[in-house]
Amino acid sequence: MAKLTLKKGLTDVTVYLFVQDSSKTTGEGLTGLAYNTANLVASYVRPLGSRTAITLATLAAVTSAHTDGGFIEIDATNMPGVYRLDLPDAVCATGVPSAVVMLKGASNMTPVLLEIQLTDFDLNSTSNTVGTVTNLTNLPSIPNNWLTAAGIAADAGAEIADAVWDEAISGHTTAGSFGAKNQKVVPSETIGDYKADVSSLATSAALATVGSNVTSIKTKTDNLPASPAAVGSPMTLTVGERTAIANEVESQIIDDTDAEKVLKAITDKIASVNPSLDDLTLAGIASAVRTELTTELARIDAAISTRLATAGYTAPANADISTIKSKTDNLPASPAASGEYTSALSAIQADLDNPNQYKADVSGLALEATLTAIKGAGWTTETLAALDVLIDAIKAKTDNLPTSPAATGAAMTLADDAITASKFDESTAFPVKLADTGATQIARVGADSDTLETLSDQLDAIDDYIDTEVAAIKAKTDLITTGTTLTIASAVVGSTITAHRGDTLSAALENIGALTNYSKLWFTVKRDYDDADTAAVIQIEKTGGLLYLNGAAGTTGNGSLTINDVASGDVTIVLNASETAKLSPGNYQYDIQILRSAGTPVSTLTYGEFVVAADVTKATA
Repeated sequence: MAKLTLKKGLTDVTVYLFVQDSSKTTGEGLTGLAYNTANLVASYVRPLGSRTAITLATLAAVTSAHTDGGFIEIDATNMPGVYRLDLPDAVCATGVPSAVVMLKGASNMTPVLLEIQLTDFDLNSTSNTVGTVTNLTNLPSIPNNWLTAAGIAADAGAEIADAVWDEAISGHTTAGSFGAKNQKVVPSETIGDYKADVSSLATSAALATVGSNVTSIKTKTDNLPASPAAVGSPMTLTVGERTAIANEVESQIIDDTDAEKVLKAITDKIASVNPSLDDLTLAGIASAVRTELTTELARIDAAISTRLATAGYTAPANADISTIKSKTDNLPASPAASGEYTSALSAIQADLDNPNQYKADVSGLALEATLTAIKGAGWTTETLAALDVLIDAIKAKTDNLPTSPAATGAAMTLADDAITASKFDESTAFPVKLADTGATQIARVGADSDTLETLSDQLDAIDDYIDTEVAAIKAKTDLITTGTTLTIASAVVGSTITAHRGDTLSAALENIGALTNYSKLWFTVKRDYDDADTAAVIQIEKTGGLLYLNGAAGTTGNGSLTINDVASGDVTIVLNASETAKLSPGNYQYDIQILRSAGTPVSTLTYGEFVVAADVTKATA
């Protein structure tokens, strides 16, 4: 814990702290902390008090003025881990002998503790008051007025005096010193050594003369004010004098402006004529005021003569002004400059004066003359009315066409019974005609008595059979996950299943026995018959999926056992390539076992050899 000694009651205290990086073993400082770093907390506690939070604040620079809670990094490069902290004044307040400051919480930060000892004196000052001292050996020089009467014992003066009088004469023999002068043994051989020389003192007569002179001086000085002005200083007038001057000035002043000028004239006059004020009189002041007033009144008269007389004033026409204002209120705040739209309006007017430009060009329309010019052979009339009659005739025929007529050369779909006996012409309807024989004859009844109707029924039956078989095939292929590449190692030959390591296994076993009343169905592969099921190389259950692989719990979705036909006992076993890649090449034993809900509870449906073939090609990309 760092320690610091400060005087009690100090304010605006700034301290510097070192923050160690807890993630380093070399004692390095932690850099990058700021006042708002996540989880950084600052606190202090004083004896017998509770923890108080220090709200950290940002500082613009390391040299910024003190701010309570101010926190900033000094130099991350040259002083990594050193930070400035501005303490609140409450930390060092009087009343306790110490305080502890703590910072903690930031990532990789070792908590920082600072103990502050609070003293009654400032160790950085040379003017502290020192308490009782019993040994003055080797003390520094004492400043002036440091030792006062109040600071020593009451009998210290007497002890010092006694020590002086008891001092040995032999230690004070320097010529001219007080000690040497008074080293005479009483009674002295020369009594004159103890007499004062009063030959230069004044006589009684001289003192009487001095007293008389002092009395005369006092008589004159009694007429002076208690605080007379210094030589050259302005004289302070009495109340009566100031009142008299003010009344005279006021009677001569016309207005405030004149008052300012008159007062300035008074001060200028006093300064120029009577600088010592010895001969200043009310008459002199009044004369100066009158002189200045004469000048100013002449100016005032001249100014008034140029003003408008009351008789010449005419009241404004307020009604007309209101009318003008009602119109100008409709103008925009920034109306357009005069003539701004003149050219645009002229262009618009020019367009309006030329209406021909807005007329439609009908020169291309089909006029009678145009129709006459373009008519072809066979026309008996070229009027629009005649054309309308012809168009109506065409429409009457096209109305009989279907909405979507067959394309040219396309087969026509006839409505039921569209061709009747009356419509059928045997002479042209080749080859379907009653007289056909031989190769051109269509047999209505075959040699086996089949008719076209019975043949159609047989074809429908064949179609249904194909649909059934395709559906059965689809039911099996639906068991294969979309996008999965299947590699059936080989067809199940006899009782042997072969799987290629690293390829998806999909093995179909048929006719293994009826699967009625099944509740569970297992496919299990083991190295040894006595191995526990949990140690199986592969175990897949109809409902649970891949239970075990290489003696460990498997990923259920990576293996499946699907029943394709319950009655005959057709099943398909699938194991994903990611799981076969974990198998070791070799020969194993497998079986398929069933648990029924009725009848024989458990039975083995089939068993045989399970072969895992190693990869031949090792390349995967």
